[in-house]
Amino acid sequence: RQVANISMKDAAFIPIGSEQAPFSGSYDGNGYSISDLTVESTDERKYIALFGCSTGTVSNVKIKNFSISNTSTFGNAYSAALVAYNKGTVKDCHVNADVSAKTLAEGTFAFSGGLAAISPSFSIRNCSFSGEVYSKVSDIDSYAYSGGISASGYGAENCQNYGTIRAEGAASSD
Repeated sequence: RQVANISMKDAAFIPIGSEQAPFSGSYDGNGYSISDLTVESTDERKYIALFGCSTGTVSNVKIKNFSISNTSTFGNAYSAALVAYNKGTVKDCHVNADVSAKTLAEGTFAFSGGLAAISPSFSIRNCSFSGEVYSKVSDIDSYAYSGGISASGYGAENCQNYGTIRAEGAASSD
């Protein structure tokens, strides 16, 4: 449980949870904020967000002034402010961030979401997003997906997007 506001300014950062070892616990932001995180990743990690991959519960988190950028020269790119690959639950979270995902390789996908890049279940509830989300692909056989709440998934419940959403490239969806 978070007990104070946290500034990530100039912090070295590795996302919490990975594809091989997803975050599986419970994180309660307790209404406090996490602010000022800047991540510019190129081919370092597939999933870039505060939580890279999660099967757990993330709740009551306020994210302010995040800038997340993930560029892949050889594979897919997944970017979000809160959870890049969400197989868990996200509830009562509010995000202000600029998020981008870009791919440069043939036949790849760029997923960029305000709260989650991918969320394959109805597991995001009572959340909001403001800021900018941008996805870009450079190859005709590639796809760019962008969303204020999630770039790809089966839906969200009682969520609001106040941000700007853009997808650019051969086949795009925003």
